[in-house]
Order: sequence, then structure tokens, then C-alpha cells
Amino acid sequence: MRVNSVSPGLVRTEMARFTWEPGEEQIAAGLPLGRIREPEDVARAVVWLASDEAEWVTGADLVVDGGTRARAARFPSQGRGELRAKPHSTR
Repeated sequence: MRVNSVSPGLVRTEMARFTWEPGEEQIAAGLPLGRIREPEDVARAVVWLASDEAEWVTGADLVVDGGTRARAARFPSQGRGELRAKPHSTR
């Protein structure tokens, strides 16, 4: 048995419309790939994850966010409200 999860980030859906609709062009311009993800972007990743091609993938969280989380970790001030890296303690 395989157990995985998918973290899609912001996706153009009715449920998330309040998030992207007011400033869609500005939000898209600030994303690493320059556009808001479509449901099909996430669906293709989920189909792959459920396929035999991913048979050795288990216990993983597949981040399908177009690079937003990685950029937020590198440039926290540009995180656009998504997960941001926390500085490590020196203690």
C-alpha cells in the first residue's frame, strides 16, 4: 500500500476565486511560472502519482505549486502568503 499527499498551492477554482480574482494579473506575474495553476495542472500530477510509473513513491508530499514554495523559502519577503521558511535557531 502507498500513502502520499498532494499540496497544490493556489489553483484557479471556484472555491479559491476570492483569492485570485481581485488581482489576477498581478498575482500571476508574481508567481514563478507567471500564471495561476489550473485544475488540470494538479490533475496530471495526481494521475502520475496514482499510476504504476510512481510505484516506488510512498510517504511523500508532492508539491504542485509551480515553484512558489521553493521561491518563498529562498525569498521570504516575496512569499505571497504561502509557506515561508523559518530561520534556524543558532542555539
